[in-house]
Amino acid sequence: TLFRSRMTRARHSLVEQQHLINVEKAMEILSEPVPPLVVDHQQLKNLLNRVTEISDGYNVCQLEKLYALLGQCIYRHRKNYDKTQLTEELRLEIEHFKMTA
Repeated sequence: TLFRSRMTRARHSLVEQQHLINVEKAMEILSEPVPPLVVDHQQLKNLLNRVTEISDGYNVCQLEKLYALLGQCIYRHRKNYDKTQLTEELRLEIEHFKMTA
């Protein structure tokens, strides 16, 4: 019917406008300068070794809890390009978890 075709055209136009806005916004975000990523790779290796060492013998439930805690830390710092605070927070979480496990 005529009403349906008008609604369809109106919806199609709205979708096209939203798409253009999203593309423009995406291009704006992509054109922003990205700060350098700061990561101490040696500290990350040390954390990996430490968490492997302390989790030896953990059951699945304990491993899941530790994974969730570390994942939360990573999520909280996801927008920070300087990962120095993240690695320190991970270290503290690992040591605290070791004492409570």
